[in-house]
Amino acid sequence: MVNVGMSFQLHGTYALVDGDRGRSSAAPWDPFGIWPKGRRYIWAFLSVLILGLQGPSFLRSLRPPPAAGVDFFQDWAAARNLLNGDSPYGDILDAAQVYLGSGANPVAGIASPAHPPTAVLVVTPFALLDYPEAMVVWNLVSLALFVCAVGLLLRGLSLRLPLLAILPALALLLISPPFRMQVNQGQFNLLLLALLVGGWYAVGAERPVLGGALLGSAAALKLFPALLLIHYALRREWKVAIAGTSMMVMLMAISAVIVGLESTNDFLTRVLPSVDSFKGGWRNVSIHGFWWKLFFPGLELLDAARASPELSRVSIHPPLRSPAVASWASLVSVLVILVVWGRHILKGMGRVPADVQLALTLVVMVLVSPVAWLHYLVLLIPSFVFLWTRLSASRRQRYALLLLLLAVMGPVWELLLPPGRDPLSFAWPGVVTTLSIPTWGMIGLLLFILFLPQPAPAD
Repeated sequence: MVNVGMSFQLHGTYALVDGDRGRSSAAPWDPFGIWPKGRRYIWAFLSVLILGLQGPSFLRSLRPPPAAGVDFFQDWAAARNLLNGDSPYGDILDAAQVYLGSGANPVAGIASPAHPPTAVLVVTPFALLDYPEAMVVWNLVSLALFVCAVGLLLRGLSLRLPLLAILPALALLLISPPFRMQVNQGQFNLLLLALLVGGWYAVGAERPVLGGALLGSAAALKLFPALLLIHYALRREWKVAIAGTSMMVMLMAISAVIVGLESTNDFLTRVLPSVDSFKGGWRNVSIHGFWWKLFFPGLELLDAARASPELSRVSIHPPLRSPAVASWASLVSVLVILVVWGRHILKGMGRVPADVQLALTLVVMVLVSPVAWLHYLVLLIPSFVFLWTRLSASRRQRYALLLLLLAVMGPVWELLLPPGRDPLSFAWPGVVTTLSIPTWGMIGLLLFILFLPQPAPAD
């Protein structure tokens, strides 16, 4: 995977030698090659325009309003409670009144901090700072880790990114809702991305124990990345799978001891099951979210006192209101996806490049998660990069990938769901189409990988 030799220039010529196959092939496709030779100036103009329009709001989003609890507040409050000798999984409304002041707006919808004890410990050093300053530092550290992840990704694929490409890349990130939501909510995904890319790089550099340890750390933080450990087990890369599982179990055990067994039990028996309350949220882009929005939408399972304008912004009128149908449809869909994924991993060994199989696993990881908010989609950046480096000369294939990139990472909802039109009402056709565009994008990406033509084995 890491030994693929490749040279990439945005405005020059290309040469690619596939280290997995030992053959020469076409270089990564430049999707803007159809533009005139002066496209660098067009890109510069568009980039400066986007940075000028979006840059100030992005910088403001690094720091939350003092009395508003974005997602980061739940982790900060849990860590601050832990430092004060209290349970990290106490009532979030009480924490908001204590730490943000009377009348503060806590994290929308949740009763208690919803992340595992390991995540609480990671945020604990930041809880030594006041909440707004802590989120600024958290975001800056996360952005630094994102830069490291991109650097490892480029180095692992031997991609050379020109300086002139940095400005357009920043501009595109600023209009990507998953990336913007990650920052303005102070979420964990950039840290997870760094761990996942670091694990991939270490495995490709023939350091399987380190790679597994990084992947296991990601699984201990947010649980759903544990699918990557199964990925490597299916590929019979046992050192990676065993090291990752051991690291995950060790971190969870240490976290349980430090946080306290009673608090850990509280997380497992009360907090973790409460995730079901969010499956019908209109921003849930997983396959669970698709079916729950269709048959049991909204947050009916959630305490109404914890609702918010954002959570109730969209009103859905289902054809049939049935949590049983939503549950069974979700279960069948997840089982079908996992079976297809597992067969592809097992049958593709030695035939499908390892990075393409990993691209598929990342998509499945997000798609089958019980709840996957829009910011989870930044974890699919490596999938698009891996696939981009494998594109053939087929114009249909190239533009299909661009369309999927737009559906998954582009500002589609921002164009179709303008904030000035609250509240929005949807019948089931709108759920299947408008509210499910990122989900269809992931399903399309899954099918794209499954049917991606593979080169014939070398003689």
